[in-house]
Amino acid sequence: MLFTIAVSVLVIAILFRQATLGFYSALLMAVLTVCCGVAAMGMHEWVAAEFVSKYVSEDYAMAVGLAVPFGMMLFVLRIVADKLMPRTCLLPAMIDRIGGGICGFFTAMTMVGIASLSLQMLPLGRATLGFQRIPSYAKSTDGTPLPAQDAPERDLWFTPDRFVVEMTSLLSSQVFSSSRNFYREHPDYVGSMGSATAVPSGVSIFAPPNSVTFVSTGEPDVVYSFKKGKKNNNRNSNTPDVPDEYNPIEPRSGYEFRSVRVKLGKSAERKKKHLFTIRQFRLVGQDANGRPHVVPASAIQQASTDESVNRHIRVMQERKGDRPILDDVLSPREVNSEVEVVFEVPTGFQPSFLEYKLGARVDVNFASSQGGTPNRPSPSETDTANDSRTDAGRSGGGRTVAAPVTDGSTSANSSGRSGRRRRGGNVRRATTRADLSFFGDAMPMELKSYQQEPNVEISRGLLKNGHIVGEVAKQSTGSDASITKFAVPSDKRLLQLNTQFLGAKSIFGKALGQAVKVAGNFFVTDEDGARHKIIGKYAIASVNGTKFIEVQYFPEQAGTVGGIGVFSKIKDQYLTGDYTLVYLFLVEPGKLITDFNTGGSATRADDLRSANLVAPK
Repeated sequence: MLFTIAVSVLVIAILFRQATLGFYSALLMAVLTVCCGVAAMGMHEWVAAEFVSKYVSEDYAMAVGLAVPFGMMLFVLRIVADKLMPRTCLLPAMIDRIGGGICGFFTAMTMVGIASLSLQMLPLGRATLGFQRIPSYAKSTDGTPLPAQDAPERDLWFTPDRFVVEMTSLLSSQVFSSSRNFYREHPDYVGSMGSATAVPSGVSIFAPPNSVTFVSTGEPDVVYSFKKGKKNNNRNSNTPDVPDEYNPIEPRSGYEFRSVRVKLGKSAERKKKHLFTIRQFRLVGQDANGRPHVVPASAIQQASTDESVNRHIRVMQERKGDRPILDDVLSPREVNSEVEVVFEVPTGFQPSFLEYKLGARVDVNFASSQGGTPNRPSPSETDTANDSRTDAGRSGGGRTVAAPVTDGSTSANSSGRSGRRRRGGNVRRATTRADLSFFGDAMPMELKSYQQEPNVEISRGLLKNGHIVGEVAKQSTGSDASITKFAVPSDKRLLQLNTQFLGAKSIFGKALGQAVKVAGNFFVTDEDGARHKIIGKYAIASVNGTKFIEVQYFPEQAGTVGGIGVFSKIKDQYLTGDYTLVYLFLVEPGKLITDFNTGGSATRADDLRSANLVAPK
């Protein structure tokens, strides 16, 4: 409560102060504050990882990396502006005060927003000066625990932190646009930050970049609420043992469970241990409509590694009632530090990456599963299992130990149940037309009539960066700036790989219908084994009777999040009949391309050796 009151008082005080200074001074301060705020938000993760974490405790890195650059930039720019810009604006007093108040609102919300975000990034536990954004857990009207993503968040009065984030998201796709898009990488920055920092004492909130490695994904049918059994230790008593009890929880209508298995690196350890909560895992991607979406983890693999069935636990049944394990302090069970968490995602959701704590990310693709799908039982009313082992991590003490992943086999388990085969298997979602592929920088046609998505950069007939869409029939008569080639770095060659889209026409169904949506994971391999990730794509196809061309080209964004996404006009269903679909890759001169891979295991690769695709020298 104290934090909320302090934030509100600061907003009002700064706004009032700026109003008294007049419109001109307040306008100048608002412009400088907004520019510095957006710049600080855009760079704070990089500053924290590359500089601050080397000199201060890593858990303070994000807060310092945001607050200090903002303060320094604003201080310097304000001094420079005061010296270079004279105060000669004379306005009526009423207009001067009202204008100053309007500009002061932006100044106050930005300054207080940056300050409040920085304070909430500090390792202060679940509450910041009495303000607790993420509740321990929530219950519905009938008393049952809500899923992680439905637990209501609390907000500050005036919400200055969300104001800064929304302003950054807006401007990062407009005047402050670059190869990265803040909103696509942070669909819910405030909520994600709150989940990462709302942890008990002793759990770190920061993990350095590249400290998490993707292993595989799976599709559990259910997750479970778990009730610890009781063993009769009295030899003279005939009381039978009470077995462990597993009660299945099915996904909500319109949702499905997806498990993601990752390996935590040593650089993410604190005092030679990995400690975390489920809330600190978040899956970022796009929903079925292509909108950015973030999903928090809601369950984790059971502690025991000795059972033949691989279960995921979301709720602990105790004497005081059901308790979600969202806030239990967890750790990997075995030395390989692999962890498997479950997300309840909306149907059609396509992931881009998994976030771990603040700072760590790893690309995720549901179509990739290197270890197969773990065994899973069929849903039942009550699933019990005798357990003669003692596991302190699964019982008292408020600590649950996360089990590492099993071997992932798909054979029947000891109970006679068999695992359902993962949709899609190792089937490719696109296959190459090697005879139509080539190295070159030419566009498929001269573009003279098109719509520009944000971040488009065109120079002297070259598309340097961006996403454009146009009708094919209008290109010869259009009046827009002509585009004839892709801008290719002098030390690279552009491979235009012609492909055939595999639609959902087989037993694998919808899993094959995501070729365009998961294109960010596509890559080609050269003769030396080096991978070259996709940096663009274009398609020509008929959309409701009108032929369109759509181009995405992000040469500086290979392998990063927020670049190659879904086509806005040419959807999957239009890639039929007479169409062209080409993926773009940058390759060093002289390299022979040997195969094309859409992610996952080697069985997804197309052998391209016979096409003799050698990058010109």
